Amino acid sequence: MSPMNAQKEEHGVKPFVRIAIVAPGIGTEGGITTVVSRITEEFAGDEDIEVIWIASHRSGTMAVKVIQALSAFLQCCFYFPVVDVVHIHSSAYRSFFRKSIYLWLARLLRCSIIWHFHAPDKDFNDFLSHGKFLRAYVDTVLGCCKTIVVLSKSWLKIAEELIPNGNFKVIYNPIPADWLKKSAEPSMVGKTQTVFYLGHLIPRKGYDDLIHAFAKCHDQFKDWKLVFAGSGELEQAQFLAEKCGIAKNVEFLGWIQEPQIIEQFDKASIFVLPSYQEGLPMSMLEAMAVGIPVITTPVGGVPDVIISGTNGILVDPGDIDAITDALVMLMESPEICSTIGREGRHSVRKLVPKVIAEQWKSLYFDTVNTMPMKQAS
Repeated sequence: MSPMNAQKEEHGVKPFVRIAIVAPGIGTEGGITTVVSRITEEFAGDEDIEVIWIASHRSGTMAVKVIQALSAFLQCCFYFPVVDVVHIHSSAYRSFFRKSIYLWLARLLRCSIIWHFHAPDKDFNDFLSHGKFLRAYVDTVLGCCKTIVVLSKSWLKIAEELIPNGNFKVIYNPIPADWLKKSAEPSMVGKTQTVFYLGHLIPRKGYDDLIHAFAKCHDQFKDWKLVFAGSGELEQAQFLAEKCGIAKNVEFLGWIQEPQIIEQFDKASIFVLPSYQEGLPMSMLEAMAVGIPVITTPVGGVPDVIISGTNGILVDPGDIDAITDALVMLMESPEICSTIGREGRHSVRKLVPKVIAEQWKSLYFDTVNTMPMKQAS
């Protein structure tokens, strides 16, 4: 409990919990920013909780990133002494090491710490297998945390085996609640013949597998388009589309903001994310929220959400023929698209930000109730 809350309690005033969230800032590309943004919006106006979002990272040049990191550290020096809980969000590898700096500061200032992992489960596993020194450091860092949050039950099993003394909690990523209200039932009416991909264009996301699969069914479905939204290996992807002879039917939008994302979801008939590694992909959840049938892979937390053939279609990572077959089935049948889209949207209703925010809030209050009181100055 912060000194301010201790003083409030002495005077009979209901205390609140003050949280410092350390995560990439607004406008930064990536799922962590989306998650934090949706949850902090839910906390606005809540008299029981105050959230201070400290932007540890932002998109831009190396100089911009360094300046942002220094600014974040100074903000932490200012805010950590008066907060109850520090909630750190990270991926693995460099992200983990960067964020551990904030953990040591929080530890020095006697804050209670929650570490929230957003790394793909395979990255998490590989990261903890890189030598004794690295493993010892990771164990020391995570040993300072009151709770370690992971994104799925399948990830939890891995985490408990790797870190047997960790106190873990599963909290899923939130979908955009407003998108569920757009229509009573998902429908293919008004949709274009478009396959949509939303995410970084990097090898572990399998974007090249999708290009190859789309090329295999292009002759049968010449009017269909494949649209990519996200930064990454754009030149390599464009070259591959040209090599496969489908360049005229493939569009690369680069990184787009939420209004443009919504626009693309409104147009698309099928969503594909053929990843080799994932945590719990936000783009998949968003596609399900708007009732678009999803083709993806059973990696990370995906099997916690999708039952193949019911509310989505699962294919093995790297199985281009299976991606092609799934595309053909959905392209041929708007009825199957509607059915799978409807089931998908129904299955993610429990992941609206209001519900997930309550889970965060409960975790914060549980943490405060079990932490030693700071000495009031």
